[in-house]
Amino acid sequence: MRPASSEPDGDMALPKSESSREGRVKLEIASISSASLLSGTFLWTAAYGAQRCQDIEDEATRASGWRTEHICYVITAITSFAAFLEALVNEVYWEVRRANLKVGHCHPQFPNVTSKSQSYLLAKWDDRAKILDKYDVILACAGLQTFEKGRLPYQNASMLVDLRNKLVHYRPEMQLHEGDPGTFTRKLQNKFPECAAHFGSDNPWWPDKALGAGCAKWAHDSARALADEWNRRLRAPAVPQVEG
Repeated sequence: MRPASSEPDGDMALPKSESSREGRVKLEIASISSASLLSGTFLWTAAYGAQRCQDIEDEATRASGWRTEHICYVITAITSFAAFLEALVNEVYWEVRRANLKVGHCHPQFPNVTSKSQSYLLAKWDDRAKILDKYDVILACAGLQTFEKGRLPYQNASMLVDLRNKLVHYRPEMQLHEGDPGTFTRKLQNKFPECAAHFGSDNPWWPDKALGAGCAKWAHDSARALADEWNRRLRAPAVPQVEG
């Protein structure tokens, strides 16, 4: 009896697809991919910034250099709440697009999105479309009522996006201390209380008095209101509550 051998018998050759002429084995390694969802991160970042704004304005005696820290948190909150809105709608589209829905079946996360809705959405989606237009496209493809542009929550969410754009694409401009403040200021001025740190000063409303805790809180409420109503219509999971 010969000892057991790890070598294959002569008539037990490897399949040609797995071996080369030199007898070396060819291995195919499957690739692994993953995706990160950032809407929750943007929401937490924004909520934290808004709370820090309020903390700084509430302090009876403000430490040296408070203005720089304060304005950083305000801008962080506003831009992050707008980023949350954009990330959320893109993430939902991504989830719908990659789902393998059988004819007549609904999406497991979004019961109002059917296989037919998915087909419509894939045909109509435009990555370059405006943020809030994407929200309406998903609603329309699911056969649901779209937002009324002149009413809440769409109106405030639209103004939030405009505010974000005004900061991100900032251009200096002369500000009247008296008289007509301009269309942008008129639209926003009564939406939230002015920054407590500049209350009663002669500074123009934009940007000094506008960018404060009141504005950050309004941005939070506006983003949440649109997201919550949109999720309600889609019967999607609610956006979690976060605290700064």
